Amino acid sequence: MPAPQPTRLFHITAIANLPAIFAAGALVSKNGGAVAGINYQNIAHAGAQGARAVRAVPNPPGGLVHDFVPFYFAPRSPMLFAIHGGRVAGCQWRQGDIVHFETTVHRVVAPGRPFVFYDRNATLAFSTPYNDLAHLDTAVAWDLMTEAPQLDGFCKF
Repeated sequence: MPAPQPTRLFHITAIANLPAIFAAGALVSKNGGAVAGINYQNIAHAGAQGARAVRAVPNPPGGLVHDFVPFYFAPRSPMLFAIHGGRVAGCQWRQGDIVHFETTVHRVVAPGRPFVFYDRNATLAFSTPYNDLAHLDTAVAWDLMTEAPQLDGFCKF
């Protein structure tokens, strides 16, 4: 099934991170924020953060997963569900404390800006990375993402 057009992307962060995001003028990767002295409030599982910190992204574009801003292809992520249920150790935030950003693949991808996406969670050893947008139609299970019952074009669950 082809990717929906436009192909939407979603990012969640703690509302406490908004001043740093506004000061930077953009969402900044975990590693980019560390270099710039930005101390984001973390909302992720420690295990996921540890995996992203060491998971290499193949060339091109290279680097580590933490060198990229994480986006989801679905508006309701498993991470948000875990936060809402209080199942993220050390995370004081709940769903009402989370800001949702929405953009599109074509707004994010630009010449000279590295881009990579995975067919599932990038922290999983068996996930496959892609750097060619032509793979969006086949790498993501859009039939599952958009199956009924729908809410705003995406699977309600």
